[in-house]
Amino acid sequence: MTRATRRAEYTGPAAPCLYLAFELGSAEWKLGFTTEPGATPRVRTMPARDLARLTREIADAQQWFGVKAATPVRSCYEAGRDGFWLHRYLISIGIANVIVDSSSIEVNRRLRRAKSDRLDARKLLGMLLRYHAGEQKVWSVVRVPTVEQEDRRQLHRELRTWKQEQGISKAGNRHIRAVAIELAWGWLRYQPRSRLSRWYQARFGRGGPRARQVGIVALARKLLIELWRFLELGVVPEGARLKTA
Repeated sequence: MTRATRRAEYTGPAAPCLYLAFELGSAEWKLGFTTEPGATPRVRTMPARDLARLTREIADAQQWFGVKAATPVRSCYEAGRDGFWLHRYLISIGIANVIVDSSSIEVNRRLRRAKSDRLDARKLLGMLLRYHAGEQKVWSVVRVPTVEQEDRRQLHRELRTWKQEQGISKAGNRHIRAVAIELAWGWLRYQPRSRLSRWYQARFGRGGPRARQVGIVALARKLLIELWRFLELGVVPEGARLKTA
C-alpha cells in the first residue's frame, strides 16, 4: 500500500492535526508525534513531569511537521501511576487528551517492554490515529472523575490507610502524621484563600471535632502532594500567596 493510498483510506478530519502519544515512565517520558498515517513519527525522550520541556517539544513537533502553532493537538496515554493530573493539565492548555484503559488493548504481550509492560509511544500513536479516524473500539477510554469525586475517593483511601498502617512502623507513622497535620493547620492559618483551605472549610469547617479531625488528615495528604509538585515542577498551589522579598 502506498502512502497516497493510506491517505485516501484515512477517514479522519481534513483539517491538519498534530497527534501525540505519551509513554510515561518514572524518570523519563517518551513522546511520539505524527500528523497522518504513513508519516514517519517523531519520537522524543524527555525528563518525566517537566511541563516546560513538554511545551517546547510540542512546539518543535509543530515546526518539524510544518503545521501552525494553532493546529489542534490530540493526545493519549495509558492509565497508570500518573493518574489524572496530566490529563487535566493537557485539557487546560487546549489539548484533546484521552486516557486509555491498558487492559482493553488487544496486543501481543511479547511486543511490550519487559520492564514496564506498557505499550511504546509508536504503537499508541498508531492506535490514536485509528481512534480518531472512527475506530472507537480500538480501546476503552477511562472516564476521568471530577475533582470532587476524586477528593471523596482519596478521603476514603486515606482513612483506610491510617487505620491499617501497612508497611510503615507505628512510631514512624505517628511522627510523619504529626508533622503533616501540623503543617496542614499552619496552611489553614497562613493561606486561608488557597483552594485547599477553601476546600477544607467548605467540607469540614462547620462540622464537629470529629469531622475537623478527619478533614485535617485529608488536607495534610493533599497538601503534601501540592508541595511536592511545587518543589519538583514549580507549580504553585492554586490560590496560595508567595511572600515577596
